[in-house]
Amino acid sequence: FLRDTVLKSLFPDYSPEDITTIKEGKPILREISACFSLSHSKGGVAFAVGGEFSSLPTFDNTFLWTIDEAPKEIGVDIESVSREINFGKIMKDIFSPSECNYVGKSKERFIEIFTKKESLCKLDGNGIRNLKKYDVFNMLDGFTVSTQQASSLTDTYYISVSYKK
Repeated sequence: FLRDTVLKSLFPDYSPEDITTIKEGKPILREISACFSLSHSKGGVAFAVGGEFSSLPTFDNTFLWTIDEAPKEIGVDIESVSREINFGKIMKDIFSPSECNYVGKSKERFIEIFTKKESLCKLDGNGIRNLKKYDVFNMLDGFTVSTQQASSLTDTYYISVSYKK
């Protein structure tokens, strides 16, 4: 519903049939020069859309964050800080040594790095199957990852947006 609402407000002629998939099921808008990504976590939703627009829709209780570039591809992830997770057990399997050192024993730092990695995986169209592929401290040329924290009345979230220039 959210995807269709936002896309309809950006592209008045949009219909759900305009969505097709590429690379491992990554959705794109057919015949429209735009890319998008969607994520949700414990009541929080993040929707990233790339392209050149004259206006953006606004919704109640939303956090609007814009970037100055029009990316060719985009990925987004949102994670709740209150999410229950035993990150110590899985961190070494999906994080690089430099990422593990940064996280230490901090759950918030784990969530911050995890959202960056997942947004990068969504950017390349492989979902979260290959989280170890990216080291957020040694980014590939042409890739940008931006992360912010946003709070609602009931929770705090990390939101990461990754894009190719």
